Amino acid sequence: MKKYKNVNDTFDYDNIVYFKYDLSKIKELVLSDYDFFFQYKYEYRWSCFQCKKSDDNKSTEKVSEYDEDEHVRDGNYDPEYVEEMFDETNKVHDGWSCSIWLSKINSSEFLQNLVKKVDECQSNLGEEDFSFQEFIEWTEYDDYGVHIKEDFYKHLDGDLNDLELIYHELDIDEKGNLINWYSYGQLDEEYLQLGYRKKSN
Repeated sequence: MKKYKNVNDTFDYDNIVYFKYDLSKIKELVLSDYDFFFQYKYEYRWSCFQCKKSDDNKSTEKVSEYDEDEHVRDGNYDPEYVEEMFDETNKVHDGWSCSIWLSKINSSEFLQNLVKKVDECQSNLGEEDFSFQEFIEWTEYDDYGVHIKEDFYKHLDGDLNDLELIYHELDIDEKGNLINWYSYGQLDEEYLQLGYRKKSN
């Protein structure tokens, strides 16, 4: 059984380190030695996905047959609508997946200003370590959605021309495989991340 093409075949995605609970450590980095990224992620948990077949994407390792009683929640969707949308020649992927929007920060000036803001945030909070989410809240920005990456960048006085789009709504499974699917009955979570990766020689 063939897998989907892995996201790392097109971009070194795994080697990005994201600031989660220690954003203050950005001050310890030599900024010129790293590439920095903004990523907006939309996670789907405990979900059921129809994987659509294509020439490049055949199937995933973990599949199951369609079962209306198991995969359709009462009251959420009309079973006839779901059955019409679902091609029973395809498979269902049960598990965790996410959609990501990823951009590279190409402004050294912005990164220097960001570190200054982080230092200011640390002084105001009076804490040695704090999360990127706490930093977002400190900047008084809380407008989530698919454009938060760009909007938050502008909120920090960044020029959108300095952002280089890497991925736009790329869907991957828990193993990092690219997928193309129709989903329903999902539970989700969304958040913005700041990450970095050592520059290649």
